[in-house]
Amino acid sequence: MKQVQKLSLLALVALLSVVLMAPAPSQAQEPEAELQQGVPGSGFVSAFRVLNLNPDTTNMATCDLVVYDHASGTEIYQNTLPEIPGGSSTYVHTRATAGADGWSGKAFPDDMEGAAVLNCTEDVAAVVNFQIPGKWGDTFIGVSQDNVAEEVLIPMAYNNFYEYDTSIRIQNTTNQALSGVTVEYYTAGQTNMVDSQSVNIPANGAVFVDQAGQSNLQENVAYSARITSPGGGLAVIGTIFGRQGGGVQNQLYAFSAFKSGSTSSIQAPVIMADYYGNNTATTIQNASSDTATDVQVSYGFGKSFTYSEMHSGELLQPRASWVVEDFKDADLLSNDVNQRITGAVIQSTGDSPQPLIVTVNESDNVGLNRASTYEGQVGGATKILVPLVMRKYYGYNSSVTCKGTSSNVTSVDLTYTGTAGSDAQPISPLEKSFDIGSTNGVIYQGDEADLPELYSGSLVIEAASPIVCVVNQDLNDGSAASDPNDELFAYNGILGQ
Repeated sequence: MKQVQKLSLLALVALLSVVLMAPAPSQAQEPEAELQQGVPGSGFVSAFRVLNLNPDTTNMATCDLVVYDHASGTEIYQNTLPEIPGGSSTYVHTRATAGADGWSGKAFPDDMEGAAVLNCTEDVAAVVNFQIPGKWGDTFIGVSQDNVAEEVLIPMAYNNFYEYDTSIRIQNTTNQALSGVTVEYYTAGQTNMVDSQSVNIPANGAVFVDQAGQSNLQENVAYSARITSPGGGLAVIGTIFGRQGGGVQNQLYAFSAFKSGSTSSIQAPVIMADYYGNNTATTIQNASSDTATDVQVSYGFGKSFTYSEMHSGELLQPRASWVVEDFKDADLLSNDVNQRITGAVIQSTGDSPQPLIVTVNESDNVGLNRASTYEGQVGGATKILVPLVMRKYYGYNSSVTCKGTSSNVTSVDLTYTGTAGSDAQPISPLEKSFDIGSTNGVIYQGDEADLPELYSGSLVIEAASPIVCVVNQDLNDGSAASDPNDELFAYNGILGQ
């Protein structure tokens, strides 16, 4: 019998790991997590699409979803999802009623605040959206069992960093309470830890650790974090959000923590400087525990620069981060607007390369408060699996930006599956080809006339040599498209088997 695969869903764990984002602490009996505020606001909802990674359509994935109360770790919901054929996906919304969006499962409890685990009979991936409708939201990938760890790294930790704060969501995926889970903070230019916090997490529970108000974290200084647990079992996501009452109060970013860094080249498919009003900023963390390193950033149009060149010969200290303001790059800004998007390759340089971690923040500069984060990728694959794409889906469209890990990839083959219409009827598979060019290419589902309206589904992308892809979803159709709310979501395409 095939071993059950597990995901954590912090808002889910695969483990699928997903944690259902909670706006504020609630009272619970012992054992109790030491909850802080987390992302401000009330009315969060979550939705996730689960993709069966097995390409054989006859291999059905059976998935059992369990949600645990975040403060007590008590089971509050259990359901078996509809069977998922190989290469296909199913969609679950925590506010859906039976039959909505094709969802045939039982309703979720009202005011549910928890962490979830998805146990499946096949390898699966889950893309999790969480949001306060009409305000802000973002996306992350459920944490697989392979990425659950006793130590993880967070490249971005802020206490009023130009009106941005952060909160780290930590899920205990074990059946034992974890005591003394520690969050350590580091910054560029300093060799030692500058501050730390410690929390306890009940079995199967989850906790927020906030950076706002930490007295040793200076305002307008970029920090990074290391989270450790003597008992292991950590699934972690980071969130960045605008301070309430400020100019970026409706912006929310989310990203998965990293189990380790990489000494190999790291790919960033989407780098922008005023690309139709969109920008990026890239954060690079030295994941080494004890060795400083130099870092080189190479843009797709031929420009390269290093950390030491930008910092008077200094090296990036262990566990510290460097923020690269792509949106200010004069060479990228000098291009025509349709060429102000490129890819980047980031790598550690010198005689002893150190492991690096990369995240890229996307935002707009036209007052719409769009904001999202994706993670830099290592390696690439000739097949990329995209669990969730949309075309005119209640105002949402998606785009997929792909970049070859070498310069010889210029075209890809696409296969769409999924459902369309208010009754979520399956569509016939749609096969297409697309030219991504020599640096990167944007595949925009909103312009795909062969896809019906109200389409929501999955996409398989195949190429002759390895590629990496980033997916964006945005509410850009209809009257709500001009509302100044964060309706931008981003996640990485999944490397195929």
